[in-house]
Amino acid sequence: RLKRVELTKEIVLPNGRHFSETLIGGPIWSMDVTPDKELRAIITFPANDERIDPEQREPFILLRFNEQAQNFDFVPIRNAWLQYPARVSLESKRGWHVYEGPEIAIDRSSRHLGRIYVAWSEPRSLLDDPEFQFGKYGRDYNVFLVYSDNDGETWSEPLRINDDMTEADQVFPSIQVDREGVVHVAFV
Repeated sequence: RLKRVELTKEIVLPNGRHFSETLIGGPIWSMDVTPDKELRAIITFPANDERIDPEQREPFILLRFNEQAQNFDFVPIRNAWLQYPARVSLESKRGWHVYEGPEIAIDRSSRHLGRIYVAWSEPRSLLDDPEFQFGKYGRDYNVFLVYSDNDGETWSEPLRINDDMTEADQVFPSIQVDREGVVHVAFV
């Protein structure tokens, strides 16, 4: 059984091996296990990390641990916004820090065995507003989903999950794949 210690600071594997934020290089956002019992986790690297090609810098990174979890490699998932607060309401100058994800889920059904899904929320635009509580905020957050059938080598085009046509924010995404391979995405 996997357990997360101090939320996003460390992964402790069944074999007792520890992977810390310091060792991995970035905060751990979400994790799941493949049908072959290999751990997959999503992290973000700092913007100045030399392990990522500056021409292809990607904030969301998929860590792929080997079966014995002795080591790992990583592949970029996609460009993404940095974390920004959202407005409490459309008229408010106050903000709140929202969880944008990313969240990972892996299909262990026969439908799409091993398919990796990633869901996140991102704003349509970032606005500078000196009167806003934090000076800058994200506007019109939407929830998106991508998937990979080849262990993160390539990803589908992002699919917008929420279908509202307003400027309301959809945040705090969560994702699960059920036994029949149906993907469930929930958000606030």
